[in-house]
Amino acid sequence: MCQAVGRPWSRYWEARSFKEYTQALSAALGVPIAELIQSLVGGEPHLQGTWAHPQVAIHHLVNSERVPAGYFSVLAELSILLIAPLERLGYRLPPEMVPDISYGRIYCKELRAKGVDTDALPTYWHSYEDGRRVPAKLYPE
Repeated sequence: MCQAVGRPWSRYWEARSFKEYTQALSAALGVPIAELIQSLVGGEPHLQGTWAHPQVAIHHLVNSERVPAGYFSVLAELSILLIAPLERLGYRLPPEMVPDISYGRIYCKELRAKGVDTDALPTYWHSYEDGRRVPAKLYPE
């Protein structure tokens, strides 16, 4: 995932917000940080790298500084759980197929049907690779 978003792993690990989020996730899940993030060095080069728990990846590798601990973004979730695996297999989404606000609207419709006031949800500025920035809702985890 670090390669997909163009930032080395060390940049995330050095950030205070990353450490705070990882500690909070570790406490919430009851899982040691060493199990949330695992790095393999030495040996076969093609086996080397860092694995991060999906919640760590979602929170920090896509628009990481913009999504606070305790929240998630539909756009970020789609990027990590749908687009990144496709790109690993060599598929590239055409620019007109990049996830957009319509996915968030569908999710908000479902939440409103369950009595959630989606107008009261906080937002953040989501950035796309092409430089576009859009306001996106933050949802409590």
